[in-house]
Amino acid sequence: KDAIYWAKLDQFVNPADKDKPLERPNFIQVTDSRGSNVGWNLSIKQEAQFMNEEEALDGAELTFAKGVMSSADNGTAPTITSPLTLTPGEAIEVVNAEENEGKGTWVALFGKDNTEGATSISLAVPGNSKKMEGIYTTSLTWDLTDAPA
Repeated sequence: KDAIYWAKLDQFVNPADKDKPLERPNFIQVTDSRGSNVGWNLSIKQEAQFMNEEEALDGAELTFAKGVMSSADNGTAPTITSPLTLTPGEAIEVVNAEENEGKGTWVALFGKDNTEGATSISLAVPGNSKKMEGIYTTSLTWDLTDAPA
């Protein structure tokens, strides 16, 4: 049968209790302190389909959803693409900062809080795909360019 698997929340060391980690939605952080205000672009590419040794997990789709931009810096927020579903071998824009946007430190959160974050990054696996016992992996390449798309 078709199945959806959710990415776990990011975990951090809790300074108050090292045995109980803190959690927050998965995120990407970009800091632009160049002062040129020309903008920037962040994209992602899934290099290949999820593989288990020799078997591909045909039809599996990795999706990033519920994207929100956050910053403690004053300024104009860049635009986040959400939801976005990766296609193996193709780059897709995640965040785009036009001229005079995205200055300072910006965080692209997948989920505005832990409740949303728990269901923001998913791997959908079709029921009819061939599955072999073991661990399936893929590689994601993030590309940050110094100009808007």
